[in-house]
Order: sequence, then C-alpha cells, then structure tokens
Amino acid sequence: MEETKRMEAGVGALGLLALAAIGAALLAFGWDRGPDVLVDFGRELYVPWRLTEGDVLHRDIAWFNGPLAPWILEGWMRVFGVSLDAVQALNALVIVATTALLMSLIARLTSRASAWAGALTFLTVFAVAQQEVIGNFHFLSPYSHGITFGFLAGLIALDGLARGLASQRSGWYLVAGAGAGAAFLTKAEISLAVGAGSGVMLVATAAAGRSAGWRARAIMAWAIGATAMLACAWSRLDAQLDGVGVRAALLGTWPYALDDRARDLSFYRKMRGTDQPLASLERMALWTAGLGAFVAAVLAIGARVGASGVRGARLIAFGVALALGVAALFFVPIHWLLLPLPLVLLARALLVFRRWVRAPQTATLDAARLSFLVFSLALLPKVLLAPTARQYGFVLAVPGTLVLVSLLVHCVPHWTSHGPGQRMMHRVNGPPERPSARRRAMSAAGFGLVVVFCLANLFATTQRFRSKTVEVGIGADRILAKGFRGVVMAELLRDLGKRTGPDQTLLVLPEGIMVNYQLRRRTPTRLVNFMPPELVFFDEDAIAAELASHPPDFVALIHRPTLDYGYPFFGEGFGEPILEWVRAHYDEVRIIGDDPFDPNPKAFGAAVLQRRAGR
Repeated sequence: MEETKRMEAGVGALGLLALAAIGAALLAFGWDRGPDVLVDFGRELYVPWRLTEGDVLHRDIAWFNGPLAPWILEGWMRVFGVSLDAVQALNALVIVATTALLMSLIARLTSRASAWAGALTFLTVFAVAQQEVIGNFHFLSPYSHGITFGFLAGLIALDGLARGLASQRSGWYLVAGAGAGAAFLTKAEISLAVGAGSGVMLVATAAAGRSAGWRARAIMAWAIGATAMLACAWSRLDAQLDGVGVRAALLGTWPYALDDRARDLSFYRKMRGTDQPLASLERMALWTAGLGAFVAAVLAIGARVGASGVRGARLIAFGVALALGVAALFFVPIHWLLLPLPLVLLARALLVFRRWVRAPQTATLDAARLSFLVFSLALLPKVLLAPTARQYGFVLAVPGTLVLVSLLVHCVPHWTSHGPGQRMMHRVNGPPERPSARRRAMSAAGFGLVVVFCLANLFATTQRFRSKTVEVGIGADRILAKGFRGVVMAELLRDLGKRTGPDQTLLVLPEGIMVNYQLRRRTPTRLVNFMPPELVFFDEDAIAAELASHPPDFVALIHRPTLDYGYPFFGEGFGEPILEWVRAHYDEVRIIGDDPFDPNPKAFGAAVLQRRAGR
C-alpha cells in the first residue's frame, strides 16, 4: 500500500511538472502575440491607464460592463506600472489559478485522470490559443477581462460551495458568496451562469439531511459574502459618482444585455447560430450523431483491446485512438467538434438530476455535479446553436468541454464496469473476468481522443502565432502583429508620435483605442470605441455634440470593414453624424497604406487628419 501511494505521488508530481512545462511554453510562445493591434484589446489597456490618471468609470469613460475588471487592472498597474507586459503577467496568474480550480473541481466530481486531461485541454485549447485572424480570444489577452476574471470568480464560487456542502463548514459558503458577488460585477453572461450553478448548490444545502441551524448558517454566510462584495462596489461607485447613476453602474452589462437592438445585430445572431436557426439545429444534430458514432467506435475498440488481455493494452488503445483521431481530422474541421455540447450537457444534467432527486439529503457529490453542469449550460446562450472554442467560446465553452473530456476519460468507461453498462459490455466484448482492464483501456482510448483535439488546436495556434513577426509599439508595450496590417499600424504610431504632443488629444475611428494607449494620448470623448454596439448603447448625436464641444487635435480613420455587423463601413448605416462632423472640420494630411474606406477585402490602411485652423 505504501509503495502504491509513493508511486501515485510520483506520477502526480511528474504530471504537475509536465503541465507546468506545457503552460510555461505556451505563455512564452504567446507572449506579445495575443493582442490584436486594432480590435477590442486596446480598451483593456486604455481604460485602466486612464483610471490610474484619475478618470472615473461612467463619469469620464463610457462603460457597459461591470466595474470589477478595470478596477483590478487599475490596482495592478498602480503597483507594477502601466504596460502590456504587466497586464500579461496578471493574466498568466489568472491562467494558473483557473487551471488549478478546474483541476480541483473535475477531480472532485469525476477522477484525477479527468482532471489531468481537462487541465491539458484548457491550456492548449483555451488559455493561450488562436484559431482565427483576430486575436483577443484567449486568457493571456482577452477581448474583455470581465469575462476571464468573472469566470475565475465563478469557479471560486462553485468550488467553495462544493467544499462547504461536503465538509459542513460555513466558511466555504462565505468564500463562495464572495465569488458569486465578484462574478456579478463582471459580465451578465458570467453572472447568469454563476447564479444558476450556485442556486443548485444552495437548494442542495437547504435539502441536505443536516441540522436546520447548520443549513441556515451556511446560506446566511453565502449571502453575507455576496452582499459584502456588492456593498464594497456600491460604496466606491457612490463616492466616485457623487451618488448619480450608481445603480446603473453596479448593474454593469445587464441593461445592455437585455437591449434588443444589440442582441439583434447580425454579428451576435451569427455567434448564437440564430441567423439561420433551422440550419444550425440540423448541423448540430448531424454532428452530434456523427461524432457520437465515431467516439463510440473508438471506445469500443479500446474496450475490446482491454478485454483481450494483451500486454500493454492501455498503450495500444491510446495509440489506436490517437491514429484514428488524427485520420478523422483530415475529413472534419476542428472548429465544429464542440457542436454536440448543448445536447450532451442537457442529457448528462437530466441523468444526474434524476439520480440526485432520489436522495437529496445524502447525494452531495451529485449536487456538485449538477451545479457544474447547470453552470456549463447557462454559459452557452451567447453561442447556443454554434458552440466552438473560437471567439466567445474561449470562455463560454470551457466547462462544457471539460465535461465532454470527463465523459471520454472517466464516466463512460466507468459506466461500462457497473450495472447495465457492465452487462452490455460483457455481451459485446466479454469475458466478464476483465472489467477493470477493459475500463482502463477505454479510458486510455478516450484520453487519446482528447490529446488529438488538443494537438489539432495547438497546431492551429502555432500557425497563427508564427505569422506574427511585425513589431508594433516598443518596450513593454510591444505587440507582434501579422503582415501588412502590422506594418501600417506601426507606421501610424510613428507618424502620430511625431505629430502629436503629450497633452494633445487623438480620436481614432471607428476602432483603435490601442493607438491612444500606446502613444499615451487621451481620446476627447467618454466613448473609447465607435463600433455598432457602442453606438447602439450611446446616442450618436450626443457623441457628435460632445466632439464639437471638445474637438480632438488629430483624427485617425482606420480601415475597419463592419460587414459582420451588417454595415459596409463606419459612416454607412452607423456613425454618419460623427463622420460628417469630422469631414467638415478636419483636413487629411497623410494616408498610410490603402484608403481606409477601400472595399477590397485585402486592403488595409489609415488616414491621418488634422483640425483646420480656427475650427
């Protein structure tokens, strides 16, 4: 027994070292290659920089997410300096903490093998990954820190509740409540999922077969933790905003998430798959059936190998699954491999719920499993009919994907060794005296499929990262960008750096606040981006009036097609009053690259405009 424990400890230590090495290599390779030079991420640097200079959310900066993420980034920058490197270092710590919590949860809910496989999947597919042209959809440089910080807070909430229910310690409920309160202060989609998952555990607590006093203390501790976080945020907002608009600021994303005008933009309908709902449902059903048949066949082969009694059965099953998985990738694109996610999660949740309701007083493990499944499902509405690891899926699909990993590595093999599953496998594979060997071989085959999925995503990421060789910005703010787009942005920074003084203002349209951040030049308006969602949330005429009262010294027009939102360019269907005002008051002094309104999809360029004398 002692020798077995020492062996398990040694294997665990080697596994941790291997994961640490993989994580470190990914971070080193992705460092400076993740941020997009134009889209989204500039806001994540500009806003906390302005907060360190004394600006206030909602008063000086138009903000439609919760306040927690920019406050954390502001505090981090005050301690470690204002730089991209400092933010990436913070995000590296978030990746470590997220990996550790995911491993803890998955190991408690299923098995250690599932936890190792899940950690590998998270690191290679989600944490530092890029499968398309635009970056910003991974944890090292996310399009919104609210979604990654909120996700981590949600894991703290679920882990605390699972530990508290199992140990009967109300202190864990206090931690869980604080996590849930923090998640509420980030983004609506995260808050909704954390609330749903936490609700399951609170119901389980109320139904637990323990003393009424303990149940009351536990639920009260959770409420105190959540309320304390919200009260702290309210206090700071109230002090900064002098009591004006505090409630709306505390609600963060919720008013905007419920705005039909934003939800109906073509970009978001396509992300959800609701632009063509029937076609999306048909595609989901076909992929679910096809992938289900393929996975069942691979696991059945693994079971047959295990039942045969051949030496090295697990290694053989792993190798066969690896080979078959690689062969399959020649025929299927990896970005649709998560399409079955909603259907599988729903089916799994119903099975666990059925088992839990039979014994709610004692089934604490099933309650925690159901909580995680509900959390996984509740994250999906934004990508409901088209879930992938790309774009918003880099966070929203994480827990559901790890459920799939656990099914492959642990749940299905375990099911074949008990009850009806055991009897069925005996009839198919026999002989009955080798159930454990069969289970281990099936688990190895499932792990092989997981490794194929990880390697395929890792290959796509490395191809994207290797193409980024152009330096945009310098020093601790350097970004490595791709091709002509990077060349234009680098030249734009050099040009504006010479033309503008540190006290002058710069307006970049319709998107490109990264330029303001890297040059440390303020934008003259509360708005930092002028894309369709922002102009839906904030009145265009009011923005034009704000520009007229605080005109920028320089304007940069960036080539940014907006067909994904249903419009050709800024000024064609949205932003007309702003662009008209700019053209009436500014003269073009230089074009870098192509014309910023060139309809050629391969074009990219920027125009520099200077305010006319006397205007």
